Amino acid sequence: MAMTKGGTIGVDLVTLALLDDSGKLLTGDNGLSTNGIFIITDEVLGTNQANVTNLEGTVTEIYGNNGAVDSSTGKGNTSIAFVFNALPTDVKHKILGDVSDGKGGWLPSQIKPRVATLIQSHHLDGSDVFYGFGNGKFTMTALNLQTSTNTEQRVTDQMTYTALDVPAWKQNHKTYESSDAGFSEATMMSEVFGGYTASTGTTTPAK
Repeated sequence: MAMTKGGTIGVDLVTLALLDDSGKLLTGDNGLSTNGIFIITDEVLGTNQANVTNLEGTVTEIYGNNGAVDSSTGKGNTSIAFVFNALPTDVKHKILGDVSDGKGGWLPSQIKPRVATLIQSHHLDGSDVFYGFGNGKFTMTALNLQTSTNTEQRVTDQMTYTALDVPAWKQNHKTYESSDAGFSEATMMSEVFGGYTASTGTTTPAK
């Protein structure tokens, strides 16, 4: 069997979905699209950055007989610093948990919805690698608006995603390798996005 070349190149695609309190996919008006899945495509100018930190916790040495005889590794407090170029406003407010007043206004809320996200990249040999986060919450703590001069000053959507444990995994993330013989995209999508199946409609954003 040929060995997969490691390393990763770029951010190919990021996909998002809202989940209910039991971890099931929300669809239609309650979700991000007709089938619940929102893919951040070139149409909305894609994702500029997905900086993942603290995938694992620190190693703690265990001592005995005057030496380090074992170690324990804690869980990581995983977070992702996302930079989205131009998220649709409805999707942005929904994943942040903002509340509409029905008159064009949106109020921030401390009650954050559950959001699942899947980050796709690829290895040096072209095979895909996916980082799945089946439970987490988004926050957006800053907005730096600057005046345009001869050059327009665009402001991206910079958000932090805090990953929470997925009960079935007993971890907060799962890595999928497309080069593995047992890989199934359908299974991956169902695991990350609360039972999603490809037959549930389009990814047109819900209003």
